[in-house]
Amino acid sequence: MRYSSTRAHTPTDVTATLTPSGIPSIPLSSSYATVPFSDAMLSGLAPDGGLFVPSEFPQLSEVFRKLNSESSFMELASSVFSVLLQEECSQEQIALLCQHAFEPQGYSFVPQIRTLEPDLKVLELFHGPSAAFKDYGAQFLATYLSHLMQEKDEDLCILTATSGDTGAAVARAFWKRPNMRVCVLYPSGRVSPLQERQFTTLGQNVHALEVKGSFDDCQRLVKQCFLDVAFCKTHRLSSANSINIGRLLPQSLYYIYAWLRAEKDPNLQFIVPSGNFGNLCAGLYAQKMGMNVRPFIAASNSNMVIPDYISTGLFKPRASIPTHATAMDVGDPSNFERIQYLFPQHATFSKHIQAYGVDDQNIEATIAHYYSHYNYFVCPHTATGLYLASRVQRDDALTMRMVLSTAHPAKFNDIVAKSCGHSSPIPQQLADLGQKKIFTHTIGTQLKELQDYIHTMLKK
Repeated sequence: MRYSSTRAHTPTDVTATLTPSGIPSIPLSSSYATVPFSDAMLSGLAPDGGLFVPSEFPQLSEVFRKLNSESSFMELASSVFSVLLQEECSQEQIALLCQHAFEPQGYSFVPQIRTLEPDLKVLELFHGPSAAFKDYGAQFLATYLSHLMQEKDEDLCILTATSGDTGAAVARAFWKRPNMRVCVLYPSGRVSPLQERQFTTLGQNVHALEVKGSFDDCQRLVKQCFLDVAFCKTHRLSSANSINIGRLLPQSLYYIYAWLRAEKDPNLQFIVPSGNFGNLCAGLYAQKMGMNVRPFIAASNSNMVIPDYISTGLFKPRASIPTHATAMDVGDPSNFERIQYLFPQHATFSKHIQAYGVDDQNIEATIAHYYSHYNYFVCPHTATGLYLASRVQRDDALTMRMVLSTAHPAKFNDIVAKSCGHSSPIPQQLADLGQKKIFTHTIGTQLKELQDYIHTMLKK
């Protein structure tokens, strides 16, 4: 597979704005060259400021034909990547890559499916090292990038913005890896205390930068830094946000895994808690490669940029609003650009995706409901999906809904306890964080502050 920029071709629907707020406008070009996966992954952003997307999607019908509901996650991963990476890696390298990514240091993590009702299931994606769905993409990205840089005998600095779970997953995935350094930018006071400790207590090659602003400020700083070509070349930077295509392809695996477990049911419908919309984009990629499912439902919080786009046809980024579902507090979702590249016409976009917002009051009520009725703890993000599962009308009586559970509820025990009167048990991978020393550095929202820090850090 080869990859091109989302800005390689002018979209036919001009009602949506492709340029993220705060980023210089760059003319669209129809002559942008395609690149292999490793180059796209190392670059993070395309040279024209766009996001890398597959130039075409391979059809995996033959791969899916050989897999069934009993196939292991590792077997699925190796089978899919044997097609996606066949031009860059041998079968032996792919098998080893998947093993190191999804069984890090002997710690195996796979999605778990919880049945709540006959037509409602939850896909638990929080059983990895950082207890969030982003472990799948982060572990794969860290494994592959570390392998590439050791082969090149060069160092790489990973620059990533987080509203909570990304920073924890990326920091844990890259921690102590040779030839790698990580800078995690996070908004001051707008991630949960437990999430913050996950990436501020590691130290060594992981650097936590507390930004005096919102997540959108953090994301803007990262993108602006990558648009400074001379700085990136001098300091050898890449990204581990969902702007990096290396994050999204591994995340498509758990959609396919759930679909296989559902006996490849075409009536399966995924409900995806969505903030920056990378997770939903990964599901759309799986669908493009042959996973036959119903249109997706995106569950947003009170940050309604995508729901408003679907209802009005206008994409209007805005300042993010703080909510209980902090990891989804995004007012300028960068992966809109990727999804609009797939579906440039508003009518087609709306045909494949439904999107709705869920406010804090209904998040709390949903957490309380599933604890009282099912003795089941859910995080605020998962709650947005479960709320919509019972309220959005089904297209067909046969529709089976599966809500993606994106983070362990213990990471948000303040909201969980407030909602249902009980705290969630804390999993082992989070249990000892309170005893560790915090390492962090505070910066403002100006690009120079970030670049000065990176320059000083890399000189040490």
